[in-house]
Amino acid sequence: MHFTLFQKIGLSILIFAWLIFGSMMLSDILIKVDNSNIDALRLVSLPPSDDVSVEQEAEPEAAAQSAGLDVLMASTDAAAGKSVFKNCKACHSIDKGGKNKIGPNLWNIVGKAQASTDGFKYSDALSSRGGTWSFEELNGFLTKPSEYISGTKMKYKGIKKDGARAALLMYLRAQSDNPLALP
Repeated sequence: MHFTLFQKIGLSILIFAWLIFGSMMLSDILIKVDNSNIDALRLVSLPPSDDVSVEQEAEPEAAAQSAGLDVLMASTDAAAGKSVFKNCKACHSIDKGGKNKIGPNLWNIVGKAQASTDGFKYSDALSSRGGTWSFEELNGFLTKPSEYISGTKMKYKGIKKDGARAALLMYLRAQSDNPLALP
């Protein structure tokens, strides 16, 4: 029997597909895999870093988790917090006498009564809360706003890194005529 070129190509593709499928089926039959501990094998990839080794990068994070807020704030400065605040600029202004945006103006926020910025309509959850924005309150809120104050209008996911939150608190503290004393 004589086959055309297209028939030969089609037949070879079909045979190749059967071989792949058959070898997969055969390997499933011959090799049994226990998937009960698959999470133990999952690897976490770190973002590439030019100057810092993986060991050097992990040490400060472990120290930050064990350190208190006062220690973290003492080890950072407002300049580092200014770069963290770039994430907040979309919704908040920080200028003295600045206008409210989607969120309230944050000038002099540290030590200020909660839900007290003039001209801003706060959520019922925040309005009924009371209290002042202490370092501890702001730290808890900035960790994950929706968990800290259930029902808040703030949709930001939060800042996971303790050091970044501490730097932001130092920056917010500096944005005042009379900065609150450090803890």
